[in-house]
Amino acid sequence: FIMTTQAKLVKITVVLADGKESKFKLLASEESYKDLVAKIGGELIDQEGYNVLGFSALEDGVYTLSPRMEPTVTLELSLKKKTKLFSCKKEDLTMASLEVVAREKFDIPLARLSFVLKDSNDELLDSDEKLDSIPFDKTTRVVVIVTRVGFSSILTVKEALRLLHQTGDSIPISDSVFPCTFQMEENNEELLHAVCTLQRLHAVAPLPQGCEATRRLYIDPILLAAARVAGPDVVLEVEKEYENQDVWGPIDYVFKYNGETICITEGKKDQLDKGVIQNIAQLAAVADHRKRKISEISSEEKPIYGIATTYLNWQFLVLKDGMVTQSSIISIKDANRDDVGGIIGRIVSLLNTGKGST
Repeated sequence: FIMTTQAKLVKITVVLADGKESKFKLLASEESYKDLVAKIGGELIDQEGYNVLGFSALEDGVYTLSPRMEPTVTLELSLKKKTKLFSCKKEDLTMASLEVVAREKFDIPLARLSFVLKDSNDELLDSDEKLDSIPFDKTTRVVVIVTRVGFSSILTVKEALRLLHQTGDSIPISDSVFPCTFQMEENNEELLHAVCTLQRLHAVAPLPQGCEATRRLYIDPILLAAARVAGPDVVLEVEKEYENQDVWGPIDYVFKYNGETICITEGKKDQLDKGVIQNIAQLAAVADHRKRKISEISSEEKPIYGIATTYLNWQFLVLKDGMVTQSSIISIKDANRDDVGGIIGRIVSLLNTGKGST
């Protein structure tokens, strides 16, 4: 406003947004304008945030106090057949805030996101500068593009738990949530065959110098023995691919038996913790696959089990009611029969939980 220092006394009435009126007598000057705004709103109203419409006329009369409008951007976010509206102040719109909103509205905790401006020849939105060009006087269409990440790219417990809509960076440990270990007889044919095979492997393919393929040679006899002990209907799939909208990839081994699913992840060398992280991501993908495949799920959803192993060390996991729990670490030393039998018994007990299922 163009103000004057003329010392003219005016009588004015200011009408607020809620209809209340306030009457003032003041000198018509720039300083008086500032005083007026302060008296009406205190700290909530300042010269930058509000205008007194018509006050520059410096005459007696009624004036309206009106907040200055902030530019607002409205986006129509679309992902496949879903659309969501989102509005914010133009100054608050950044690539970071856009990604946060898209993840929240479409429930995408971890996949990589990119954005395309449909009203501008499918221009890729990849900078705050490009966002600044979006008009605030109309709704702008933005397409959300989701790029799934591989299981092996999940590197932290925090990332893995996000796939299950959990927060934190640690996994509770409890052996009591797992079925009691199936007790193997000392002369069990499958156990003795597995131990004999492992002893031969130790002689011709030492594990410390072994690569991933060598490690699998040690894991295979244990899984085969567990499958044969559990029953003839057990299916063991290798490199079975699973996916959801966040992650995808092959799972090293997948046991299936009467509705039970066990995902087994081979940890690289002595990095069992990396195998556990990857196994959690795989459990999340299997859970989503099960929900898509079965239209009605019982009120008590069946658990999904996981195993992370380097052969020398084994850790069991269970996903139930959206929460993941891990067991203590169990170790095998020198193909010891009791150690090997304990691992086989653990796996058999998980498979046996499906015997009552159809």
